[in-house]
Amino acid sequence: MLAAHVDMLHKAALSNPIENVRHVSSLAMSQKRAIIRHTSMRMAAYENERPGAVGLSHAWPSRRSAETVRLGDAIGKAASAGDIVALAGDLGAGKTTLVQGIGRGLGLDPRDIVSPTFTIVAEHAGGRMMLYHLDVYRLGSADDLQDLGFDDYLHASDGLIVIEWANLVTLALPDDRLEIEIAAGPKSGERQIHAQPLGPTSAKLLNRILDILP
Repeated sequence: MLAAHVDMLHKAALSNPIENVRHVSSLAMSQKRAIIRHTSMRMAAYENERPGAVGLSHAWPSRRSAETVRLGDAIGKAASAGDIVALAGDLGAGKTTLVQGIGRGLGLDPRDIVSPTFTIVAEHAGGRMMLYHLDVYRLGSADDLQDLGFDDYLHASDGLIVIEWANLVTLALPDDRLEIEIAAGPKSGERQIHAQPLGPTSAKLLNRILDILP
């Protein structure tokens, strides 16, 4: 669905700065009680900067790629058609590794899943549902994602949509999505993978994930 637009937008995106359109809520950190420890404050801030946050967020530690894949596998097994997973994290954080695990949970060969940095989107069939894997790192803005026909995927509702660098195109995303951020953990070489649902559908997805991998 995006093929007709990708080459043109790719050339434009290479020359455009990446616009970070991530919204931060007006809830001030001063509202948090002083007795909350630093790590708890960080998790609270992560939750509160998403105005549509539903319920509590959850975090898993990951010390090696296999643990990230294991979490992704749980997400893939728990996902339903129409779910949207929005990934954020620095270069090399493990976003694509997580998507490979998601693919495995859907019944796909994870070796076939690589980050579609230049093609923007990769469609994977052959599992229990379609996997639409997007990497929007090279897009100039949220408007560019809309121009590529992103709504076609939203209306298809026949698979799972997973977006790497989703924090760069927040304005183009549906309100109800599961946001996952991969960040450095408290220990050397450790990652913390934080999940936050932003609506009732994504909250149900998180609950199903926790049934598989608490």
